[in-house]
Amino acid sequence: MLDQALKINPKNEKSLLRKCQCAIELVEYDKANLVLKELEDVAFQSLNSQQIYADINRMKAQLNKPKDSEKEFSQNIFKP
Repeated sequence: MLDQALKINPKNEKSLLRKCQCAIELVEYDKANLVLKELEDVAFQSLNSQQIYADINRMKAQLNKPKDSEKEFSQNIFKP
């Protein structure tokens, strides 16, 4: 559904945000990063750029969260 919306309007901020959220939930981090790069290009030209950049930062935090928890897990796994 999102891909169809993006075929019609590839610069639709809401569709790109939701596509990124879906990729994060499906643990497709490479795909999420690609969508974030597209979104940054769109945000640069948008009237709502402040809100979009805030959403981009929130998504980046979500992308880093699993890495932090994996790091913490790997540190704790070998503790006696």
